[in-house]
Amino acid sequence: MSTVTVPATTIWNVDSIHSVAEFKVEHLMISNLKGQFSGVTGTL
Repeated sequence: MSTVTVPATTIWNVDSIHSVAEFKVEHLMISNLKGQFSGVTGTL
């Protein structure tokens, strides 16, 4: 029988003040639409 050691879990919180989620969508290969969401929250 073998023993497996699992490291402690680390939780990372997103800094909503300094974070944004950005996106870019190409429209008919002619132009690009860019946008962003501010105030992003979450944990990893």
